[in-house]
Amino acid sequence: MNAYFEENATQSVTWREGSAVAMSTRGKRYIRHLWEEQEKRRWKFKIDDILDMPAEKINDSEKEKVMIASSLIFNPKILLLDESIHKLTPNDKKLVFKILDEYKRQEKLTIILITHDLEDTLKADRIIVLDKGNIVLDGTCEEIYKDDTLEKMGFNLPFIVKLSHNLMLYDVLDKVYFDDVEVMKKLWG
Repeated sequence: MNAYFEENATQSVTWREGSAVAMSTRGKRYIRHLWEEQEKRRWKFKIDDILDMPAEKINDSEKEKVMIASSLIFNPKILLLDESIHKLTPNDKKLVFKILDEYKRQEKLTIILITHDLEDTLKADRIIVLDKGNIVLDGTCEEIYKDDTLEKMGFNLPFIVKLSHNLMLYDVLDKVYFDDVEVMKKLWG
């Protein structure tokens, strides 16, 4: 479905039409199941109002939401997101991460997120940092962000990690935090 939608992004193809083409090779009972799954996703991802719009009238963030939602229709065990998150608006990114976190917990979904934006890694269970194809760091958020190694490598650390590091220098915090709400609770709680 995703490839179909991308290939036809400049044509007047709607998501519903693309879904029908993608599902047309399946049996009727399976198609009914897929349509039901599609209905669940459209409400969660807040894409109901764009499903019947031609692809060229949908912005990049909406297209990404549609493609991620359509990927989940088949209840995969692994979801690979290769740089697609960066096209999402900040609000859409929050929504998608919330939904994906829910799928991760409830459906035991493994998400492989390829990104250059370290802000996107703050909720990851495991982070693997590559440099020229070689693994240079591999660990949990706590292990990866415990010091300034990434910064020395030229990466821009997420704001909350930088703030934590700076506040640790003054003994205001005792560890690196990955959530601004947690920091606020620690500071003023």
